Amino acid sequence: MKILVGFFALSIASLSFANANAKFSERKLGNGLLLLTSAENNNITNIGVLEVGNKVILIDPSPGKDRLRELEEIIRKSYEISDLHILNTHGHSDHSGGNDYFLALGATINEADFSSLETYPVISHSSSDKIFYHIESNTIFTGDVFSTNWHPTFYAGGVDGFVHAIDTILKVGRENSLVIPGHGEPAGKDVVKAYKESTLRWIERVGVLQKAGKTVDEMLLDRKLQRILRSLNFTNRPQFLPRSAEVRFVERTIAILDQAGDS
Repeated sequence: MKILVGFFALSIASLSFANANAKFSERKLGNGLLLLTSAENNNITNIGVLEVGNKVILIDPSPGKDRLRELEEIIRKSYEISDLHILNTHGHSDHSGGNDYFLALGATINEADFSSLETYPVISHSSSDKIFYHIESNTIFTGDVFSTNWHPTFYAGGVDGFVHAIDTILKVGRENSLVIPGHGEPAGKDVVKAYKESTLRWIERVGVLQKAGKTVDEMLLDRKLQRILRSLNFTNRPQFLPRSAEVRFVERTIAILDQAGDS
């Protein structure tokens, strides 16, 4: 699965025209789609600019406050700001934090349907997740429902919400659709399938260890659980997660299991 992520990264990189000093990586994916990636505090947010009919759609314009002017300048090279329609995969500030900036310049937040852009509401990472499928470029924007550089964060929808959201990604578009996560490198549907399988195995293993009376620290020493965690490291980073994130992932998984048990 890591090879597949690398293949898509290489394919996209060959279309990139960012210079070494730029704060953005600009990737032209064809058929009216521009993918912008910006980093702030090592947190990568994928931003989409789509041409849909005679409209321009800006997805998740949140590169950080100090980069909004540069994002504006990039967009102005090809588009009229007053023609922008903003869409967010969800309301968290790392995805919607630039909304007000572009609204002040004349953009609008438009939840209406657009030709060649399909919207699928789900509940997984947040209570208002949206998955966008751009038909012309065969590209799926998932927000934080799916990630290739972090552990799953399915805390709003629980296990059922997670499964429904991932299955939605797998059902829309085509088998060779490019899937753009909220954070991390784009990937193919094979990686999304592996992400689902590993997450469900993680939840099951945490449940087994919880019933055995293991503490969080003891769970993180479990070899099976660590193997599952490593299987979520699709970009093969030397250190996938800091210790604090591993602890939080276990704790939140336990909370989800407890909620399911109480229902």
